[in-house]
Amino acid sequence: MKKNLLNIILLFVCLIISGKLNAQCAVAGTASATLDSVCTGVTTTLLLTGSNGNIQWQSYNGSAWVNEIGAGYNTANYAVTPSATTDYRAYATLTGCPDDSSNVISIVVGIAAPIGTGATRCGFGSITLNATGSGVIKWYDSPTSTNPLAIGNNFTTNVVTTTTFYAANTSNGGANGVTPMPAQATTFSNFARGYWFTAPSNFTITGLQVPLGGTAQSIAVVRFDPGTTPQLYPTLTNTFTTLFLTQANTNTGVLPVNIQIFAGDVIGLLGVVDDVNSYASSPNTTIIDGQTVTIERMGMQFPLSSTAPIDLWTETGGNISRVEITYEVGCESARTPVIATVTSSTPATITATSTAICISGNSTLAVNSSNPNYNYTWSPATGLNTTTGSTVIASPTTPTTYTVVGVDGSCGAIDSVFIDVGPLSVAGSAVATADTVCSGTQAVFTLTGNTGNIQWQANTGGGYTNIAGATGNVLQINPTQSGTYIAVVTSGGCPSDTSNALSVGVITVTAPTTVNDTLCAPGTADLTAVGSGTLNWYDAPTGGSQVFSGTNYSFNAVAPITYYVESADGGGRKHVGPPNRGFGTQNNNNIVGNGLLFDVTKNCTIDSVLVYPATGAAGSVTINLLDNTGTQINTVTYNYPVNSFVLRVPVGFAVTPGTGCKLVSGGGTDNYYYNTTNATYPYTTISCPVTITGTTTGSTTNYFYFYDWVVKMDVPVREHLYRLYSMVHYLSLLFQQRALP
Repeated sequence: MKKNLLNIILLFVCLIISGKLNAQCAVAGTASATLDSVCTGVTTTLLLTGSNGNIQWQSYNGSAWVNEIGAGYNTANYAVTPSATTDYRAYATLTGCPDDSSNVISIVVGIAAPIGTGATRCGFGSITLNATGSGVIKWYDSPTSTNPLAIGNNFTTNVVTTTTFYAANTSNGGANGVTPMPAQATTFSNFARGYWFTAPSNFTITGLQVPLGGTAQSIAVVRFDPGTTPQLYPTLTNTFTTLFLTQANTNTGVLPVNIQIFAGDVIGLLGVVDDVNSYASSPNTTIIDGQTVTIERMGMQFPLSSTAPIDLWTETGGNISRVEITYEVGCESARTPVIATVTSSTPATITATSTAICISGNSTLAVNSSNPNYNYTWSPATGLNTTTGSTVIASPTTPTTYTVVGVDGSCGAIDSVFIDVGPLSVAGSAVATADTVCSGTQAVFTLTGNTGNIQWQANTGGGYTNIAGATGNVLQINPTQSGTYIAVVTSGGCPSDTSNALSVGVITVTAPTTVNDTLCAPGTADLTAVGSGTLNWYDAPTGGSQVFSGTNYSFNAVAPITYYVESADGGGRKHVGPPNRGFGTQNNNNIVGNGLLFDVTKNCTIDSVLVYPATGAAGSVTINLLDNTGTQINTVTYNYPVNSFVLRVPVGFAVTPGTGCKLVSGGGTDNYYYNTTNATYPYTTISCPVTITGTTTGSTTNYFYFYDWVVKMDVPVREHLYRLYSMVHYLSLLFQQRALP
């Protein structure tokens, strides 16, 4: 009481000294805050109105008021970033007058975790979990997942086994809203575009939408690594983390998300509807948390519906693709685990008469359980004759997983079965590079027009058996004995279909035996060889020049010399040109008229060539045969299935002697590989009547499109693709000169 009286006397004295009854004294005024509830690390501003005198902001440490010392501590606007819930007040002083303090304001930091209540049920079925807190409850399936399963105090879901879910308490703690987007100016299709910006404050993205009509939207959100921004095109950036991605999402409304963004983060967004961008000019601006934010153009050279963010870039000017952000400036508590407990129930198990059926077939599904009280419900209904009961008939037209749920009022059980469905099996047509090969020589089989999974089989006398690993459209083997080959094609559960049979004869060539000759002086030498097939004589152990064909070789010998002989049998085909594209550097295109020049010395047939499609997509290739005047004399179009990266194209072009003939591209649905370097002309093979002499463009380093020509002769000749030697035979002529007496 004495103290209060003293203060009144001092105030009265102050007024008398001032000479005015209403003279000013220390008045603390009224304190408030721009935000009285903030997330950790968020700044709020303390405001003071109606004050007089010297201001000192103070905070309460739990036992006493402590003067603040931060920038602005003595002004009417003081920004603070409390690490925990804190009380603040303003303290006013004026010389000769009593001090005054303002009202106390409490800044709440963060939010308390909710209290969770679990539940228990028997076996599979619905369960409801509960959580309570001061804010809005969000439910998650893990402690770190970003997208909530549901929002609200109660969460109802189906469970099979005991599962832990997580509840978080959330508060607004500040502003919320939707980022305004500039008006749409135009659209752009296929490749993904978007924008990037630097976050002005902490906020949470709670929803995303591309404001454009359509059937499915694709949206991505990325955060660039610290200190990194998208680079100017054509420099590409991959130093980012993808925070959110949805592709071809049929929900075209606002997609609920939960993405935490922090002040200073460099954030990028991509967004399209049906791979169409909603374009607006850039750079432009939007507003987040009451602050103007610059948004700049960003993109990638891929469609977002099928490709995750990669190789991002920015450009000065151009257009952004519009994506609206729904956000809240608030915080989320620690997550409380809430357990859905599932006790054991009597299991129910599905059996199927077949898990792989043909498109016109069906499978009977029966569920068995020792619990006779279960009532069964099947889903999906598509392809089922009924959705209830212990037995159903499934006739799906596409591969489908069927699920059955059994309930008896208190317990539940669940099981599922996958039914594969295939179209009718179609074997297609098989062709071979040769019907006769030397032992160990490669034979290539190609299957086209098939539907289903392929398994090649061989029959070399004991019936057809599978060839291990031979499941592609192209089969390359090196047979050592004659046999017949087929492709067995099976689609889903449909009966298999078998291709036409390809018979390949294998010729085994044995080394000849030889008889040498010895002379004592220059003269006629007679060399003899005995063996199967045609005996050809050469002046070198490999390659070299052929000097004779037959069993007896007579010649005039003037010095010691060695010749070599080999046996060759009629395979009927020769190979000319590079065996594959594996030399030099390569590129791909498909320019009509580009191809190869060749000469022909005798009547023959270009049976087939190898072609390498660039993409593996299904398509067709056209090959034209031209004479030396450029007149087309034959053409073939060859259709091939998906995943055909090497084609043996059966052309079957009959050719007659001449020079400057042309084998060229006539078009097609794909690009085809060719070599840009290291071609070496002419390409010729001993006894082959075809020589590849160059390109139609005049390039001496390119090799266009057509590899490993198989040339079929009108008369059998020695197969030269592989020379077969079991040993090297040499014939020596030894000359002796007598000494003169």
